[in-house]
Amino acid sequence: MKNNLSIKIIVAIIAIILWTQQIMLKTHKQEITVPIKIINLPNDYIITDSELPKIGIVVNANGSDIFKLYFSEHFFEIDATNFKYGENLFQLDIINFKYPSKINLDFKMFTTSKEVLITLEKIVERYKNIEIKYKSASAEEYFIKNKITNPSQKVKLRGPKKNIDAVEVIETKKISAKMVKNEQIEVELISPNPQIKLFKDKIILKISTKKQITKLMSLIPIQFPENQKLSIIPQKVSVMVKGPQKIIEKLKDSSIIANLNMQKIKEGFTSITFDVPSGVEIIEYTPQKIQVIQNQ
Repeated sequence: MKNNLSIKIIVAIIAIILWTQQIMLKTHKQEITVPIKIINLPNDYIITDSELPKIGIVVNANGSDIFKLYFSEHFFEIDATNFKYGENLFQLDIINFKYPSKINLDFKMFTTSKEVLITLEKIVERYKNIEIKYKSASAEEYFIKNKITNPSQKVKLRGPKKNIDAVEVIETKKISAKMVKNEQIEVELISPNPQIKLFKDKIILKISTKKQITKLMSLIPIQFPENQKLSIIPQKVSVMVKGPQKIIEKLKDSSIIANLNMQKIKEGFTSITFDVPSGVEIIEYTPQKIQVIQNQ
């Protein structure tokens, strides 16, 4: 039984080999599509079409040559030496069909148009301004406080004139405070168009970081209009402030004004508002509630 099965398998394999050989030797009429390859394109021009059309043809060849063709480089070659700016109409001929010489093909006909329209655009170089983008509103606020010292940078572009002219600015990838290292950020630039080349894809942003510190300011007098017959308990407040080191270190008690909130007196208690120098932030204060007593 096993011997019979082995013989059947061998016979089947031989039959497949003979059938394949017959197919490979037999002449077939085959329709194929062939890509276009542009040569000798002037350096200051670019093809505006993102993808060139493929050309359909019919050939006669044996199975072996058709098989070789599919796995070999083949294309219609168009010489652009004399092409001009704008539209260029090229008439294809079989002599433009390039494939390995060892493959024997008998060309029969085109199945698509032989006319190929190639549109060329001038290549230009321009400088464009950089526009910095932020990951969030808080990130933008951080870089307002810690200024970018070199935001007005430019980058050189190269590409089709029409595409370059349409570009107003080159945007950065979005930045955040976490990206700051050694008072600078290396940030990538975003190309606005695949056909536009950026001469550099990253820039360095230098950050003027201001060290933030906190400080406790004790016994700040609480102020309220003198014409109001009031007594308050307590009469002074302690405040925790935060800000740039240079400002906070020079801060005096008199620099902070604590005001009794006359608009929100409720059930004999109210809060405090503060006037502080620019760059100074109130973190907390105590007490939070001030008792207000109306004097007769």
